[in-house]
Amino acid sequence: MATKIGTRGSKLALKQVDIVVEELGISDYEVVVIKTEGDRRSEEGKTQFDKLNFVEAIENKLIAGDIDIAVHSAKDMPAKDNPKLKKFLFE
Repeated sequence: MATKIGTRGSKLALKQVDIVVEELGISDYEVVVIKTEGDRRSEEGKTQFDKLNFVEAIENKLIAGDIDIAVHSAKDMPAKDNPKLKKFLFE
């Protein structure tokens, strides 16, 4: 069964998925592109919003079991971690 990897649809986010699957040795995977509230607000030209807007929808899919892994940019991570999730990072 393919590992479902949730991420935003930006070029950077999709490149980061490539890095994650290579680092973790995942060969069978499906990229699940998730449009976040941050994406919607950016498209509307809004600039004032919380970083949580870029990760919340993806993290909710992870908690619900709709995806197996969530990939975020560190720049999009809010200061406070979701206590229901564990995180790790690649440099």
